Amino acid sequence: MIRFNSLAVDDGLVNNAVRAIAQDKYGYIWFGTELGLSRFDGHNLINYQANVNNGLSGSYVNSLSLDSNGELWIGTQTNGINTYLPATDSFRSIETNNSELTSNHINSLVADNRHGIWIGTDKGLEHYDIKNHIFSNFHNQLNSTSAPLTNVKSLLLTQNEDLWIGTSRGLAFLQKQTQTPIRIKLTETEQPYVKALTEDNRGNIWIGTSKGLFFYDKTSQKISKDIRVIKKQFVLSLLVDQSENLWIGTLENGVYKITTNGEYSHHINDKGDDKSLGDKTVLSLFQDNSGIIWMGTYDAGIHWFDPALLSMGAHDKSLSSVSCLPSSLIFSTLIATEDSIFIGTDRGLSLFNFKKNQCQSFFQLKPGSHSISDNEILTIFKDSSDKLWVGTQKGIASLDINTGIFTRYSPNLSDKSVSSIKESSDKRLILGTNSGIYLSNIEKTEFVLFPSDKQIENIQINTM
Repeated sequence: MIRFNSLAVDDGLVNNAVRAIAQDKYGYIWFGTELGLSRFDGHNLINYQANVNNGLSGSYVNSLSLDSNGELWIGTQTNGINTYLPATDSFRSIETNNSELTSNHINSLVADNRHGIWIGTDKGLEHYDIKNHIFSNFHNQLNSTSAPLTNVKSLLLTQNEDLWIGTSRGLAFLQKQTQTPIRIKLTETEQPYVKALTEDNRGNIWIGTSKGLFFYDKTSQKISKDIRVIKKQFVLSLLVDQSENLWIGTLENGVYKITTNGEYSHHINDKGDDKSLGDKTVLSLFQDNSGIIWMGTYDAGIHWFDPALLSMGAHDKSLSSVSCLPSSLIFSTLIATEDSIFIGTDRGLSLFNFKKNQCQSFFQLKPGSHSISDNEILTIFKDSSDKLWVGTQKGIASLDINTGIFTRYSPNLSDKSVSSIKESSDKRLILGTNSGIYLSNIEKTEFVLFPSDKQIENIQINTM
């Protein structure tokens, strides 16, 4: 059984109805609610509501998305779109009265990889070119096979950059090459309300509707209804986590988890247990860079837990509450042994032992030393030879855990933020940075921009 931590109005959350969750490039978690925004640093909450001083145009938030530069975009119920300006801790608004946006009722936002934002409104689908400030709309692109793109409720941009569109009257698909919306029939009768969309690592699409859960198989290109757990329930939110488990948030029936081997569990409010899910309706689901899963409810605020701790049996402990950590703001985690876990924070790296309740911490020391290159630990990775790699705001380093000595690599990475590390089939490291993708040599001692023609050098890569 999952033991949830929670944040509600009594803890400083601006409102208990949490409709959207996102993590920005600085590691803060943002909650979009029906009465404003809350920003969480792992310990404190800062709230934002619409007023002339901060520029936020509306307090009822339906959607949050990060663009290719890592900037936060906010979609509101009646007041258009906002983008957050960290330098001034304020917002810039885009509304029908100051742009070509055709509706201020924003249901969904999703950023693409070309400095653009797809926008789902009550009038249909729009696209905004951030760099050139150009709007395009797809409201009237209708033919015998086209979808009625009105009242767009959910959007999903796939790994191939195809756009899936959930509306109040069914599902549509916008292929990258053709840019023409095509209707996709989920049932032979009246098409359901499509509220949630997500993609798994195999490219399959999960579709949450008012008539249950549907599944699009990428290989067969067929859609079927998933009746293992969710039959006729209204699915409000979906998440495929880092372990490929599917999480399903419902209206009035809590949240379900389906594992890759088909096992499922059901989590719902137990009034006699203050560590259970606090509400039966789950509006939003999100997993942050450190692996923590967040759930936004309709009437009980935020609930969250850390799957890494859950798998180790530490059901009642939150990482952010570990007293020996240098900071409660956690960016990344990696299980080290049966009893310990690496934790990356904004103030260094720690190896936490559950049984002993002790931390071994590593910090940046003077330049040129054998310490870590920076204290903001964005990602932690163990390669196929069990070597530990740490991505920071200022490059990458490997750690010899026996000596505590770090080795830093590639001067050309010293000013790069490394937020993702993977390993290729030929044992090279692949780094996602704020300036594109870097690839190591076989020895993993040097890193070069990939592709070599630098066509993606200025693109920020947050995850791979």
